[in-house]
Amino acid sequence: MGTDRRVAAYLGRVLDGDAPAGTCFQVVPGVLVTAWHVLNVIGAGDAGATVSVDPLQGGPARQARVERADPLHDLAVLVTGGPLAECVKGLAASDEMTDGPVRVTGVVDVDDPEHSYRHLDADGRWAGGTTRDDQVALGRVVASDVMRGMSGAPVLAGDLVAGVVSARYNSIDGWGRDSVWVARTEDLVPLLAGLGDAGMSRRGWAGA
Repeated sequence: MGTDRRVAAYLGRVLDGDAPAGTCFQVVPGVLVTAWHVLNVIGAGDAGATVSVDPLQGGPARQARVERADPLHDLAVLVTGGPLAECVKGLAASDEMTDGPVRVTGVVDVDDPEHSYRHLDADGRWAGGTTRDDQVALGRVVASDVMRGMSGAPVLAGDLVAGVVSARYNSIDGWGRDSVWVARTEDLVPLLAGLGDAGMSRRGWAGA
């Protein structure tokens, strides 16, 4: 396929063979971020493991090494000798976010036997957060279209990454509908230490 210019060049796919397992994004040249569970599911959850990644907009795959893994916060950092074409503009502090629009773009797993879909844009809004098991602080986004495959995608507030998609909460009775748990940038920054400055903004986001 050709390059889909509608998709940001800093977005990538983590591959399980030829199939996408989740989404990743580049913070500085050659340094990629994804959700740890995306790697763990394909047997690459430990530091030192190797995986294939390719651009979400289309392009050849390249090898990446798991440099750092944080299972508790569901974050992982990959390094590759074949950088993606662009990097995100920077990070916004998750804990300083206020209600406002956000967007998630990533791999999408649609139940459509006759067709395949490479990516999807999902708009939503920041909706505070929670603490899981009294030890893991999480952000929360309300978005109806975040689907399987988007784990590891950046949650964008304007041009800045406010967090990383960790899980979509689904309940049988409908409570918590459309809630998406988000790994915080405050937990990502320590994993990036020594690998490049991703530019953390402490101004938060007011939806302007």
